[in-house]
Amino acid sequence: MKVLRAIVLIAMATAAGLAHQAAAATKLYVQNFCIRPGEVKEIFVMLDTDLTDIDFITGCLIIPEGLTVVDDAYGKNLRMKPAQNRASGFFANYNKEGYGYGGGLFSLQGYNACITGTKGPLFSMMLKADENFKFGVIEPALFFYRQKGAPEVSPGEMESGEARVPSDGVRLSFATNLLTIPAGQTRTVDVMIENSEDLKGLQADFFATGGLTVSAVEKGSGMGDGVFSYEPSTGRLIAMGNISEGSGVVLTVSITADATFKGEGLVGIINTVATNASATAFYAEETGVRLNADATAVTTVNVDADEGSIYDLQGRRTATARRGVYIKDGQQILVK
Repeated sequence: MKVLRAIVLIAMATAAGLAHQAAAATKLYVQNFCIRPGEVKEIFVMLDTDLTDIDFITGCLIIPEGLTVVDDAYGKNLRMKPAQNRASGFFANYNKEGYGYGGGLFSLQGYNACITGTKGPLFSMMLKADENFKFGVIEPALFFYRQKGAPEVSPGEMESGEARVPSDGVRLSFATNLLTIPAGQTRTVDVMIENSEDLKGLQADFFATGGLTVSAVEKGSGMGDGVFSYEPSTGRLIAMGNISEGSGVVLTVSITADATFKGEGLVGIINTVATNASATAFYAEETGVRLNADATAVTTVNVDADEGSIYDLQGRRTATARRGVYIKDGQQILVK
């Protein structure tokens, strides 16, 4: 019998009743993600809403067999994500034996809305896959929200997320892991690919936290001729063109910050599936780039004076450079 574990996001408020109609503009969903057996990974619970006056939410997620929720470095099993355009809010978190994992999001003293319209991460959790994990579905089983001043809560839409083991041989990564972007401006960043064989097609979904949008995606030098389309409203990229074995720039991404953007944000690529000439599907791990509105907050990698020292983009020194982007003698290099 399959074992299911429930994670409950509990709102610290009392509702007068339940509305009978779901608002199509408000949805709770889980991003698809890749996770390897034995790996611990942060995954995101997403909110998509146009409403500007939600003052509390409540929900429940079903976690499949083979995945376990673990505490992060701060001892939290659920964490509220920043940059969600919240006017104000409070997040309560607890873990009580026999009752699963819980938390709540609600406005402070009822004076403000805690959600003011956003599409992006709302909560995150750390999951660990057991050694035999292959595939699972995280399914929202309950989601209610309330608009400020309303006597009733309303049921929202829910969408499950798939967890799978990534395929070897295809990897996407942004050319940098931190980008500065002032409010009201646009920045571009390259996306690199590493693939162990020739590919014929690529599909992926882009997402951005509140205040940021992926305004355009264009072909990189590593993408051959063929059908290429990106739809900003959905974040869906579809490309049919030869991508030769090796590594290189496959996409160039334009990111725009609106006038309200401040602090930190995130742009990510998920649901990446590549195909070869035989139509074999390769599932690539999700990847992302963090953005900061403050140029003084950008960190740099300190390269020591030893000539020939090689570092990855996280600042870790490495003796041998595999395919990808590295820093050598203070300069970025691409190893093919």
